[in-house]
Amino acid sequence: GVVRDLNIEGVKATGNTMPVNDTAPMVNNLAGLLENCHVTGIEHDFTATGQNNYVAGLVGYLTQTGEVRGCSTSGQATVGCGYGCIVGKHYSGLVTNCSRCDRRHLRHHDRCISRERVL
Repeated sequence: GVVRDLNIEGVKATGNTMPVNDTAPMVNNLAGLLENCHVTGIEHDFTATGQNNYVAGLVGYLTQTGEVRGCSTSGQATVGCGYGCIVGKHYSGLVTNCSRCDRRHLRHHDRCISRERVL
C-alpha cells in the first residue's frame, strides 16, 4: 500500500517502559511506501526499554519491501535503546530524503544513528 501527504501533530508518550511490538504514531509495520509524511511535536520519554521493543517517531518496523521517502519527525525523545526517530527496527527497506527528531536529547543508545540508513 501507499500512504502520502499525511501529517500528525503533538505526539506525546511517557512511562516507565516503552510500548512493545514495533510501535510508532504513523505506521507500526511498513511493507509499502510512506511518502511526504511528517510527525511534529514529538514528546517521548521512556525510562526503561526492553531488548526487543522498537519504538519510533514515524515507522515501528520497516520491512525489506518498505520505503520511507521525503518524511520527517521533529521534537524531543528521551529514551534508552530501541528507539529510532524515523524507523525503530529497520530490516532492509529504503529511507531517503528524510530528516529526524533532535538526537541531542536522547539518552543511552540512539537507533537513528546505527539502524537507519538515511540517504
